[in-house]
Amino acid sequence: MNIPNLSSTFPQVFHTLLTRVLSIVFPIQSPYSHRPFFAYFPNNFGSRITTYFGISTACEYDKNVQELIHRAKYYGEVAIASEMGTILARQIHAFGHYYDFVTFVPADPKRKTIRGYHIPEIISQSISLRLQIPCVSLVQKIKHTVSQTELSKKDRQKNVKHVFLSKKLHSKEINRQYRILLIDDTVTTGASLQAVRQAIIDSNPKSIVDAWAFATAPLEPRNE
Repeated sequence: MNIPNLSSTFPQVFHTLLTRVLSIVFPIQSPYSHRPFFAYFPNNFGSRITTYFGISTACEYDKNVQELIHRAKYYGEVAIASEMGTILARQIHAFGHYYDFVTFVPADPKRKTIRGYHIPEIISQSISLRLQIPCVSLVQKIKHTVSQTELSKKDRQKNVKHVFLSKKLHSKEINRQYRILLIDDTVTTGASLQAVRQAIIDSNPKSIVDAWAFATAPLEPRNE
């Protein structure tokens, strides 16, 4: 499998380094810092697998899970994301499926520059470590989009249309079929995961792509 790396431009690298330095010098004060996050992960957490829009998930998006994801995503507690990966790896292993590698829904470049990390990538790296399969950055987000958070289902689908581009996989084996594990932190309508999965299949028609997310967060009803 030959997957070329996409090099970052100097301004992107500079801003990413600057953001990380500033986050160390002026750390964000988390309102949850007094609560050890391991208390939220009992031994049977995530033992029930659900399927939502054809995407397998570990748990429902309840109050505790919402806090965990917010702590990881907005307050830099990335160890939480690593533990999410451990839980997902345990479930995926129980399914008995073999994957050639794990990849993830790509970050919006502007948001990753600001934060300096990407939660689905960290989850995927944790899964990679535990399942002993490579973690590959396979898909690029080629257009900046608004956050999906406040959008309706229809607008979410429009928002991610034609914004992802996948690399082509090359192999010396004729008719090589790759089985790919695609990861995101949460799934609401499945728009992002489905768009990324389609981008991978468009570039690699013989591939099988299984999508997993840590939590299911159903879209709240709203007038469209």
